[in-house]
Amino acid sequence: MCYNFLGDYMKFIDLNTMNDEKRISYIKEVFRNKYIEASKKHPDILSLIKLNNNSRPNPLNEIALEGIWGLNLILKYNKKLNYLVICPEYIKTAEAQSLVAEAFERDAKLSESITQNLFAPLWEAFSI
Repeated sequence: MCYNFLGDYMKFIDLNTMNDEKRISYIKEVFRNKYIEASKKHPDILSLIKLNNNSRPNPLNEIALEGIWGLNLILKYNKKLNYLVICPEYIKTAEAQSLVAEAFERDAKLSESITQNLFAPLWEAFSI
């Protein structure tokens, strides 16, 4: 269950019927002050790319997971979530919103929001 900062239960709605502009605005409002806008040159995004390409040391044995299924597994098995990278354009369901809210509650080190243009190449890299 996800609660807002006042302790009230947060009910999420399905956003598939909203146009992109309204949906993105809604997501940014719901999760305001919970993430930063990040570009491709942000150190954590660069670190994620290097992790995925096996081009940096990985002494903490970190892994990168993508999508609702990956976040669901991390939360289900109560694993530490170091970074959460979200793309507001892809958050459309109540389930996705609930998972992101729960990840915020579990204190991910840093949460970043990226654009669809940046997310697409990262998503392709995860699929290899």
